[in-house]
Amino acid sequence: MESPSPADPTALDGIHRKPTPAQLPPPPPPPPPSHSEPMTAPVLDGAEPALAETHGAPLSDLHLKLWHLFARAAEAYPAHEALVSLWQPQDHRPGESVALRWSYAELRARAEALAASLAAEGCRPGMRLCVVLGNSAEWALFFWAAARLQMAFAPVDPTVAADARAMVLSVRPSVVVAQDGDGAAALDLVQAASLLQGPGLRIHCAAQEVEGWTRLCDVPASEHVVVAVEESPSLAESPSLTANPNQDDDNDNTNNTNNTNDDAAALIIFTSGTTGEPKGCPHTNRNLVSESCDFDPEVDPSVFLRWLVHTPASHIFAVNNALRAWRFGGAVVFPSRAFAVDATLHALVAERCSVMSATPTLVKALLAHPAFPGPGGHLRIVTIGGTAVGPADIQLCRRGLGAGAAIQVYGMSEGAPLVTFARTDPDLVDGYHPGVGKVLPGAAARVCRPGSRDVLRRGEVGELHVGGTSIITGYYGRGPDESMYRDAAGPWLATGDQASIDEQGVVYILGRYKDLIIRGGENIYPIRIESSLQELPGAHVVGVPDDFAGQVPVAVAILPEGTTKAQLIEKSRASDPRHALDAVYTLGDLGLDKFPVTSLGKVKKETLRQKLANLRQPEPPTPETQPAQKYTEKLLRIWEKLSGVRPAASDSVTFLADSITLLRYCDGVLRACGQRLYLQDFAEHDTVEKQAQLLLAREMQQARLAIAQPGHEASAAPVQQLHTSLVARRDRDGHSVDEADVWSAAQARVASVGLAVVDVEDVMAVRDSLHRTAIGLRPQSYHNRMVFRVRGLPYAQIRRGLERALASRPMLRAVVFEASNRAPFHAVLTPSPALFDKLIHHVQVDTEEEATQLSQDDSAEGHSSPFMFQSDLMEIAATDQHLLSFTFNHSVIDALSITQWHHELDRWLQDANVEIPALTPYRLFSDLFTQYQDSEPARRSVAFHVTRLRGISRFRRALWPPQRAPDMLISNDAGCPRAEERRAARDAVWA
Repeated sequence: MESPSPADPTALDGIHRKPTPAQLPPPPPPPPPSHSEPMTAPVLDGAEPALAETHGAPLSDLHLKLWHLFARAAEAYPAHEALVSLWQPQDHRPGESVALRWSYAELRARAEALAASLAAEGCRPGMRLCVVLGNSAEWALFFWAAARLQMAFAPVDPTVAADARAMVLSVRPSVVVAQDGDGAAALDLVQAASLLQGPGLRIHCAAQEVEGWTRLCDVPASEHVVVAVEESPSLAESPSLTANPNQDDDNDNTNNTNNTNDDAAALIIFTSGTTGEPKGCPHTNRNLVSESCDFDPEVDPSVFLRWLVHTPASHIFAVNNALRAWRFGGAVVFPSRAFAVDATLHALVAERCSVMSATPTLVKALLAHPAFPGPGGHLRIVTIGGTAVGPADIQLCRRGLGAGAAIQVYGMSEGAPLVTFARTDPDLVDGYHPGVGKVLPGAAARVCRPGSRDVLRRGEVGELHVGGTSIITGYYGRGPDESMYRDAAGPWLATGDQASIDEQGVVYILGRYKDLIIRGGENIYPIRIESSLQELPGAHVVGVPDDFAGQVPVAVAILPEGTTKAQLIEKSRASDPRHALDAVYTLGDLGLDKFPVTSLGKVKKETLRQKLANLRQPEPPTPETQPAQKYTEKLLRIWEKLSGVRPAASDSVTFLADSITLLRYCDGVLRACGQRLYLQDFAEHDTVEKQAQLLLAREMQQARLAIAQPGHEASAAPVQQLHTSLVARRDRDGHSVDEADVWSAAQARVASVGLAVVDVEDVMAVRDSLHRTAIGLRPQSYHNRMVFRVRGLPYAQIRRGLERALASRPMLRAVVFEASNRAPFHAVLTPSPALFDKLIHHVQVDTEEEATQLSQDDSAEGHSSPFMFQSDLMEIAATDQHLLSFTFNHSVIDALSITQWHHELDRWLQDANVEIPALTPYRLFSDLFTQYQDSEPARRSVAFHVTRLRGISRFRRALWPPQRAPDMLISNDAGCPRAEERRAARDAVWA
């Protein structure tokens, strides 16, 4: 179905949920193939908000190269301090500070000298220069040498040597630079020299000798003159000096993603790799000029900012911070080789830093440090992000650190920054806004239905796509990526982030789609639970599979002394009952000493999920002891698995969990013990001991029933009968029916529609209020028909997706039958090819008009199927379109359940193998309702409303909608017993 996305909660809104006939509009213009679209009535002009798409202002200097930016700054401010590395010495020259300090003139001279030496060794534009360095002066030196030569600069995180080596070899560099001898040896590149390109230089920046490596101090000086940047394209025309970073120097073009010199990479940043092998993100000069624009300039032009760069220099935000500093005459301050809180604090104070990037956790760590001097100093801006940011975080930066402003920033390895607020934005209230910001110059954003490119409206939630000149257009050495595309507005990247855009153009980030937890059909965002636990920095929420609810949220936490798991669960529940944690685990429970993190310190939640999945594997059965004790142990294990807390057998468990968790407990009891436990049972059996005794009593009762019915053939009924608790149903005259009679009637009905009796999966009573809908006055009664258009998918794929969707909903596989006392029941049939052949009809038509006529057929013959659901899959000749017509009996659907089913069907049409968490079984609700409906509480409730409403029918105007003709919600009069009365009523109204 050409629809909104598979995961979008707003998908397929606007479907006609009316009785037949379905209204088919004229076919819309064909959108991109392989998506689905509901057939809906047109929307009135002006009724919808604007599209959720916004573009930043265009930039005029995108023709510049990186070296242009630095050269201009160096010419304008030669004496300004360009670089400070507090952990590196300045050759201990007399009168100099111990810390290394270079002016713009010095950094430019050193970079040009190094570029000349590298050129003399054979380095040319388009080659790759890979550095495995910490935050150091050498990093800056090689960055600008690469820019001078128009080589692609590829910084790699040195933390894990094996990962660093893999990244280095993936770009086949011409130059590799290591920080010191140990770092060089750890890369183990001597035997891999053949995998390097061009001159294959290996340089390290320390004094010791390392076999196969050249010390930086030994790189020979050269009188070679580097060709000016403006003239370099002529060099790039030589095949041996290609400027295409994806093309190997041996003219192997298999890795090409770009084909022009304008698309040559200037920087290759590797993604953090939280879900697999890191990918290289090639940024062109055009990208970097766009990303480093001065989007929030200082009011006073005489102020030159000092940028504290303490995040890894292999990360896009560190590169961008440094580049913005050097582009506009500011200073870059490296407090340490790798991040250290005390070094950052010292640099903030000693170097009078004015700009710093941070996460909320880092800010709290700085404030808690014993050496923190208090608010004040020169800090003007804190750019904050990486996790949920609340108003308290903003105030900690402003009042705690003394920053003039704290601004959220959004970006990624593929382009950053993209979204933020200017400090003077009028939408900020006391420096804060719940949104992340507005798109920057050179950037663009739109919100689409997940899995599609259909742009939603302002305020709707979907997947964030980002674009503009700040976004890369491919990954290094890889083919086309499905997350990237181009349209008339330019290149776009589907981020996987769930977001919305409001009428003011503010972008809101709600979380990652892959992190979204769907619990019993309800969306839960881990970021919101983590926000409620902000005072506990070491708490991270992930979703784990659950057989009953689909997924449940659990937390992995570092618990402070005096804090228990139960307290954490209660805090999440108190914040919002929908966000109640299912369980809490410590790092020790998972066998971890610390959280697994990326180079930027982001927690690898996928690793936590895998650890939790292994920990939560079902326990093998244990030898049974006493009859009641076997249930007691099983029940205690179920409680512990669900809540993370093992109660005493005599403790009341009624208030340990919410209703969904209690339902999951009941389901777990059925699975583990083979006996049903109902929510009503908790009123009298509130402890595990009492529940174990109740289950034992039910087991013994079943045994007695089996002895009392020796002639009953167990094989004559499906396996599900063993766990069915059909309560004796009574008709209006009080005549009851037993379970054996019901199953016999169900089998007879199934045989009458041409299926085998073994195909009966379950039998459920029809609620009294739905008797008329299940068996109406005529075949069309209480039928709903909905029609969808499907484009670009073959019949077989649509059929597979529909079969998967029908298998997921037992009630759509039902037939209705009457027991001996005429009480109606639903017999649910097991999914099978024979059943699907009866529910799905392949219809071939020549034209759209013929399909429309068939879908509008509301004759008795068109509604006489014995099944509660049927579908016509209409194939329109000479087109790539199908119409999918569904006819439902209202006794098996309602507006809420069918909307969710449409979402899932949309996903299965795209991929019939996709796994979607199961919803709460209707079987459980049916059993609970059947048990409840004749109970004393139910009788009292009915009596209350009868007393309250008795006599209201005498006041005809109190009833709505006003009935102007016999019967209600009827599509036409064909076969209606009161057809003449209805026609007379219509004539009177229309006269």
